[in-house]
Amino acid sequence: MSGSVLAICSYGGVLVRDTDGTYMKEGGESIAIRMDGTMNFSQFLEKVCSSWNFSLDGVLLKWLVPGSRCAPISLKGDLDLQNMLDFNSSSAIVDVFVSRADGSIGSDHMGLAGAVLLLHSLSIWMMEMLMRLVTGLLHVQVRHLWTKY
Repeated sequence: MSGSVLAICSYGGVLVRDTDGTYMKEGGESIAIRMDGTMNFSQFLEKVCSSWNFSLDGVLLKWLVPGSRCAPISLKGDLDLQNMLDFNSSSAIVDVFVSRADGSIGSDHMGLAGAVLLLHSLSIWMMEMLMRLVTGLLHVQVRHLWTKY
């Protein structure tokens, strides 16, 4: 393979489907790693892990086929890395998603269930604050009326 490919490696955020069915990343943090045909999987993994201070054995990598509706493809070794580089040699950029072996993909990843839970918790908190405010205002009004008469 000639030339190089720029791997945009993202950690955090969420992976969502666009309206056309293709996948895209929203949020998180990204780094860029220039790759050529001489880089092996261990070297690539080491660069990714050193960027976020992860241990080498605690990381999962996946990449997206540009414009495809297929799910992200696992990147587990030299053959997978070479396939990714060969496939993306004409586009010069490939999206790589970094996740932890425990299944988390970053501190701001929630998914739909997490977002619903957060909204529910936020709405409970907002209702409590509103009730405290209303109760406090009513208490002040009642006390004001009581001292007035």
